Amino acid sequence: MGYHRQPYYPPNHSKQIKRASQHRGSLKKIFLKTKRQYFDYAKRSIFDFNGIGGQFTIEAVQVDSRAKYAMKINEIKQACIHLSGRKGDKMEKFKKYAEILKDFSKDMELWKTCEEDDIADAERKYNQNALPEQIKKIRSEYAKKYALVRENALTKVRNETKSIKQRNQGKFKPDFVDLELLKELNAINMAGIPMTESEITAYCRRALASRSSFCVRAVQNIAKKSNIRLNVPTEDTAVQVIDAADKRLRKIISIYDGEFKFGDRNKDQSLIMDSHGWGDSGFLGRLEKEYQSATLEDIKISQMSRKEFETKSAVARVEQMKKPVESVEIGEDIGIRAKDDGSKSVAAQYAKKYSQKMLQAIPESNPEFE
Repeated sequence: MGYHRQPYYPPNHSKQIKRASQHRGSLKKIFLKTKRQYFDYAKRSIFDFNGIGGQFTIEAVQVDSRAKYAMKINEIKQACIHLSGRKGDKMEKFKKYAEILKDFSKDMELWKTCEEDDIADAERKYNQNALPEQIKKIRSEYAKKYALVRENALTKVRNETKSIKQRNQGKFKPDFVDLELLKELNAINMAGIPMTESEITAYCRRALASRSSFCVRAVQNIAKKSNIRLNVPTEDTAVQVIDAADKRLRKIISIYDGEFKFGDRNKDQSLIMDSHGWGDSGFLGRLEKEYQSATLEDIKISQMSRKEFETKSAVARVEQMKKPVESVEIGEDIGIRAKDDGSKSVAAQYAKKYSQKMLQAIPESNPEFE
């Protein structure tokens, strides 16, 4: 018989290609695109594998499912997850959501596989008369397991949603205006000179740090007059994205039955796909990008005693005194030239108008007296 890998030992990929080539006569290569297909095949095989191009390439020898070294379903599942690597999964803000969804899908798929195995065993063991009752018992037993998995996942989603929303609250003081900052903004506004993107960004950050939503709106007004589109995170926008993620997760948890298989028209195919949507390319990854531009949770507010504040301020003043004083001198030949533009200067315009006025005041000559 071909080679096999005993359970309880992680696959050694550095040797598997060489080892597989020694048994080419009895091996065949199979490409499986989904984890579900991988599980189904692995139950009937002793195998070695490696992740290639997002798929699982399996070098396997067909053997009976009761073979001595056949891997248990849970081992197969763990090996699958280990090999997939999850490269590119860099979830940050929705990291907890992703973990909840991943654990939920793993548990549901594991129990679904075990249920199918128990039903298959019952079909071999019982006759047609006793089989329906046995299948009913099996399904009843696993229904309780599914319900428990769903309940635990929903509780975690509810708690995480509450936590994320709290991280976006209390960033602005109610009915507060930072008058010092507003004086600067009013002066800039009255000057009527368009601001640059970097200037708008800097003042917006200052306005957010002031915890004055009025000052933030003042910066937005200046940006509009400067023809700059300014996107500012708000609690309301962040909550909308959070609610969208929460709603989708709840729907998946309530409906997904652990069967990661497509083609059944009676099932929501997008929901099945989203049951594995915890990566950057999944629905959670897309929602997290929207949330990143809407969230206020990156505004960290901390408190310190008055004494600690005064100490830090004193240290800052001392450090400032150590810095050299900047002196700027403007050379005579710097290239600044101011020259009357003739017709366009204020003085020229005045002279022109005065001349026209004087001409209108002189009466026209009468030919009779010439």
